Amino acid sequence: MRLVTLILALALLPRAALADEGTRVFVIIVANNNSYDGSRPPLRFADDDGVRYRELFELFSRDVELYTVMDPDTQQTFPDAVSTARLPKRAEIRAGLARAFEKIRAAKAEGVRTALYFIYSGHGDIRDGVGFVHLLDGPLSRQDLYAEVIEPSPADVNHVVVDACNAYFMVASRGKGAKAAGDYAGLVKTLVSRESLDAHPNTGVVLATTTAAEVHEWSRVEAGVFSHELRTAMSGAADANGDGAVSYDEVAAFLAAANGGVPDPKARVQALTRPPRQNLAEPFVRVTSQGSAAVFPKDWQGRFYIEDDRRVRYADINKAAGQDLTLRLVPRPTYYVRGGDREYRLRDVNAGSSHDLGATAAEPISVAARGSADDQLDAHLFAIPYDGEYARGFAQARALADDPLAVAMAAPEPPPPDRLQPWKIGALAVGGSTAIAAIVLEVMARHNSELYRDSAGSREDVRALRERADTQHDAAVVLGAVAGGALLSAGGMYLYDWLVDD
Repeated sequence: MRLVTLILALALLPRAALADEGTRVFVIIVANNNSYDGSRPPLRFADDDGVRYRELFELFSRDVELYTVMDPDTQQTFPDAVSTARLPKRAEIRAGLARAFEKIRAAKAEGVRTALYFIYSGHGDIRDGVGFVHLLDGPLSRQDLYAEVIEPSPADVNHVVVDACNAYFMVASRGKGAKAAGDYAGLVKTLVSRESLDAHPNTGVVLATTTAAEVHEWSRVEAGVFSHELRTAMSGAADANGDGAVSYDEVAAFLAAANGGVPDPKARVQALTRPPRQNLAEPFVRVTSQGSAAVFPKDWQGRFYIEDDRRVRYADINKAAGQDLTLRLVPRPTYYVRGGDREYRLRDVNAGSSHDLGATAAEPISVAARGSADDQLDAHLFAIPYDGEYARGFAQARALADDPLAVAMAAPEPPPPDRLQPWKIGALAVGGSTAIAAIVLEVMARHNSELYRDSAGSREDVRALRERADTQHDAAVVLGAVAGGALLSAGGMYLYDWLVDD
């Protein structure tokens, strides 16, 4: 019954409310908890992220397809999505893209501007320097992303979102400038190479980049950290200048503020954002008239979170005083806005309704705080207030050069790790020490040879001196050979490095 009500409510909205200021939006969402080969431990909330992305995108698009296998808990929370979700298999996704491309061509033939969103949440890996993400029946590689999504897309603009470890390798090859996962500047330089996104100036990307080997999930919100933050930004929390559009710069600034308070780099999610080169001012999303509105009083400040009647965590914010803030909500019977020990209950959150929190009575918190193993995330995520001043400062830092990523690109590249260095040092040490020993023994041998030639002692004494000199000479020859071999090996390794660098 709720699904029927939602469909009717969306159908009654004017077309402009569903579109991005005249742009028709098409969305492909792929969410997969498992690795296709069992090489990664299962994720818990990628499927939840997929369904939540679908609910949010359905505020401004009738053309949303979800590819996921929902676990029992997710099916119980989102029963309406079970019958419409498709399997995250290669053939299914190809068929969905073909349907979307056909609709996009038809819309363009009518003179309608179009946008394609491709969203992935799940596991990512690297093989032979090429990034890929896990589908149910195999990998989707960087080459596949370009060949099957970006290059054939007839849309006027493409937006690609990847929430996975090693996500940057889905749009960049692991070239000479990107030796390791922590080499952020090298990765950015590779990302903007002509072989990748520069050849597709109508495509923008938002990627989760983390030094950890695993996708970050937050059990308190039952979602991936990056995806939860991005959806919060899309709902209007990142719209610092209040123009009804969330720009790529605003997305980047919001995510930086949300994660900036986490002290442990391994627990901190970073985001790499790049708008389409064709139009650097292209909004990532518009939220002007979609959904219902929760309006925060301008003088409110501090941390708040929003849950719906299903106990689904919708958004987290840290509001700065003096900042205008309106969040767009998916239609639900009830939402709870909580901050400190108070909550504000929003009832009958229907499409097009507006709810002024300043005119809503505060009540004591109606639920006990749930325990969480993610103490650091609970304490430090969204610890930095976000407002227009923060967003402007962030944008100015990125605008120090022509390219929005110039700040990251200007960072000095650390030299690549020299795996031969221990062997070179060892060879030099062995060669030097044995050469010194050989020289000392040879000097002693020559000295003893002179002694036995000039000796006037007994025959036994002369024989002993000669044997000692011969033994020392033989040892010196052996050590000299060892020293020569070690020094030649060190020289060969240095020569190899010189040739490779050239």
